Amino acid sequence: MHPARLSGPEWVGALLSPNAIQAVLVAAVAALIAGRAWYQLRARAEPIDRASRDTVSSVIAVLSSSLFVLVVLLLAIDPGLLPIGLASASPLLGAALQGAGLAGLLIALGLFFSAHHALGTQWTLLVAVKAQHRLVDRGPYRRIRHPLYTSFVLAELSVLGVVQSWAALIPLLFSIPGFLIMARAEERLLADRLGPSYREYLRRTGAFLPRLRPP
Repeated sequence: MHPARLSGPEWVGALLSPNAIQAVLVAAVAALIAGRAWYQLRARAEPIDRASRDTVSSVIAVLSSSLFVLVVLLLAIDPGLLPIGLASASPLLGAALQGAGLAGLLIALGLFFSAHHALGTQWTLLVAVKAQHRLVDRGPYRRIRHPLYTSFVLAELSVLGVVQSWAALIPLLFSIPGFLIMARAEERLLADRLGPSYREYLRRTGAFLPRLRPP
């Protein structure tokens, strides 16, 4: 006898079971924490020269990251926390959103690590510049000025698609306005330090997504 083959919907349901969702969320958080810790250790090799006086952006940075990790861990413990109800209303739509969420998480992690790799020792947790700060325009920074912020928002949207829980909206409520504030503070600081080269970089790149048309 040949083993029974799962049909399309059954296969999707098995792939996106609660246990599979839990494993994906734990793996994503572990990758983010491990990656951030590694790059933090590397960044210590180059001292900070000047930090932004905008303390609000610093608080938001820590709060947004902490909330995201906390909510994802809570959802990993209980994927059924505060369900939106899309899967019960439309199983096909629920499965499609879960698949899109899984793909989005992979893209977000790829963008996160490629942006960190491009920054190297110039990365800082808070809005600041290093003693020998240079313009970084390689990797994702060739087209986007704040790919790390983009990766976090994409990860948060992807988690929302995977778990389809109202709880997943909480980090977004803080990160989107928070990253906008941080991006402005960062750009002011870098324009002051790097001068015309950074202002030209501002002109030819998008803040969070690539420009649709060249300047």
